[in-house]
Amino acid sequence: MASSTSSLLLSVLLLSVFTPFIYGNCISSCGTTGLCCPGVCGKCENVALFANLTASSDHSTYGPLKRLTDCNGLGWHANDADKTRGSWLTFCWDTPMWLGSIHIRNANGHTNYGAKTHKIEAGTGENVVDMKWKTVKTFTNLPCGGGRLHSFDLRDVDTGHTDEPYKCIRLVLSDRCGGGHFSLSEVSIAGCDHSGTDTTATATTNTITTQTNTMIAKLQRDLDGATGEFAELVETQISDLKDSLQLLADDNTQLKAEVQELREMNKNLNESNKELRDIVTTLVDDFTELKDTLQGADEIPPSSTTTCDSDAKCDSSVENNADGGININSCCGEVQVRTKTCEFSLCELKEDLDRVKQRLPSPKIP
Repeated sequence: MASSTSSLLLSVLLLSVFTPFIYGNCISSCGTTGLCCPGVCGKCENVALFANLTASSDHSTYGPLKRLTDCNGLGWHANDADKTRGSWLTFCWDTPMWLGSIHIRNANGHTNYGAKTHKIEAGTGENVVDMKWKTVKTFTNLPCGGGRLHSFDLRDVDTGHTDEPYKCIRLVLSDRCGGGHFSLSEVSIAGCDHSGTDTTATATTNTITTQTNTMIAKLQRDLDGATGEFAELVETQISDLKDSLQLLADDNTQLKAEVQELREMNKNLNESNKELRDIVTTLVDDFTELKDTLQGADEIPPSSTTTCDSDAKCDSSVENNADGGININSCCGEVQVRTKTCEFSLCELKEDLDRVKQRLPSPKIP
């Protein structure tokens, strides 16, 4: 996180210091401001003013070609014959030029004659006839209208100028707004001789500026990429945190339910334990009273022989045992205990104890 923040601050600082070198300065031409220059130019100007102009055709009466760059607003008109073969304009220089931007103004006072598509081409070769052309940029869906200005930036984002100095460029017009031919009132091009000025210092500055432009553009792309990655990382972490919080909330709800269940179980156990303690207390009291009664007798009755319904004979007896207790033997029938306060059967007492055991809750481990 600290590294990303440091890179971000460095990039912003460098961009704020070197922005003028990336884009270059802007000049005014034919009363139009905002014609922006390449960053490598020591001296930037409207290079269309001293270009060698050629065209697919011109109209000698309404608009000869020379009017295109004289800034008088009258402009150039193509011949109607261009309807079938297309219209174009070429700008060539004695030495190659670094280019920044181009202004193209539709014919003043005419709603027709404008082009909805402008294609900028760069040429290589010794003359226009043998020139090989490559497309630099194409601009489509342009609005029509008399005197409307179209401004196009030709600079590369990394270097602040065209990918190389051009000796010729060609403007190809198509998709006419209306009328019988194309017409433009002005074309201005910001640029400079690729050799810059005659001084070594200026040439060195231009080289450093170009290198700086490339470095800053790369920093800008890295900054944009880092910002996007950071935002995506934060969004992922927020999503994970929300999922974790939801899991904790679900676990908390389940834990509350289990705690409530344990409370109910504990309440039931307390009630059962109280009931059990009461029963045990009663049994202990009964046995104590029985023991005291038997041990307090003057003598233990002798054994007697009893005949059961099955004609089997056995001895019924009450005897002292070796542990200091009393053994009560009965081969048939129940043993009834009678005291001053109660009378009960030992067998029924055992059954009651068994029922007590059955009613005791089984241990449950949550």
